[in-house]
Amino acid sequence: MDFLQNLELYGVTARIKRISDTLMHDARRVYEHLGLPIEPNWHLIFLLLKKEEQLSVTEISKALNFSHPAVINIIKKMKQAGYVTGTSDKSDSRKQLIQLTEKAKKELPLFERKWDKIEIAVGELFSDAFLKQVSLVEQKMKERSLLSRVQDIIAENAYEVTNTTLDDLEFVYWMYQEAIKYQKKNKYISWEEMDRDFLLKEIKNNQQFKMVKSSEIICVWGVVFSDPLIWREKDTGNSIFLHRAVVNPKYRGQRSFAKILNWAIDYCKQHSLDSIKMDTWSSNPDIIEFYKKYGFHVVEEYKTGNSKDLPKQHRNLDVTLLEYPIA
Repeated sequence: MDFLQNLELYGVTARIKRISDTLMHDARRVYEHLGLPIEPNWHLIFLLLKKEEQLSVTEISKALNFSHPAVINIIKKMKQAGYVTGTSDKSDSRKQLIQLTEKAKKELPLFERKWDKIEIAVGELFSDAFLKQVSLVEQKMKERSLLSRVQDIIAENAYEVTNTTLDDLEFVYWMYQEAIKYQKKNKYISWEEMDRDFLLKEIKNNQQFKMVKSSEIICVWGVVFSDPLIWREKDTGNSIFLHRAVVNPKYRGQRSFAKILNWAIDYCKQHSLDSIKMDTWSSNPDIIEFYKKYGFHVVEEYKTGNSKDLPKQHRNLDVTLLEYPIA
């Protein structure tokens, strides 16, 4: 068993380092076997100086994306072996221009023939698709560092979940009205209206939660721990029921439901509940598939009644009941 492979992304940096170390070790053995009197990491300098004729250490470092000290170390060894030399730049005497010696130019054709054989062997290890993926990773790392990405993720998840208050009522009601407009504009299945009195009751009973970031509401959702009017005998008393999740228009498309689900999972584990239950429109297969991608499965389809205990937007609806089991 390869422990690093089982770690998947957690082990990717270690696997890349392992591949690099193994290749460098093998390359030294290959060079020795082929009788090459140089170190494996010199060949890039040979090829670069063959193309450009002469470059400063800074220009070499930039072209190869190597650190300045690493390039200086390679150049020092190549000078000692007689393969490169340095001359002062006429326009700036402080800067040395590195170029190949006559010895290097004479031996380079032999080196290149042997490098061609090594390249064929390397091609057996790495496909074109792999090389394209390496280029993509390099480009992404140039655009944004790993540190920057981690900082953004931390900032994105710097939110608090708490109960809504009466002071939130107007904004919460506006969010639902905006959601209804958005659904109708895009010809999605939608609520016809939002029961304001029910929202008020929900807030007073601490049955509505909000996700807040920098004092701004990202989304809200309702929570109950019993829902006999819709779930009937399937309400076993050991679940949390999520209702009417709505997102602040400013935060659409930012995976708010994933955060709600994570909160609900943590809540269930802390309170020894065995599942998360939801209901949604049966006539909207896309939203059902959306929830299934998050791990919910369909329990059944059901038509709600006209009970006054149900909020207006939940009466006489064909709904699909969904459940997420807590492992």
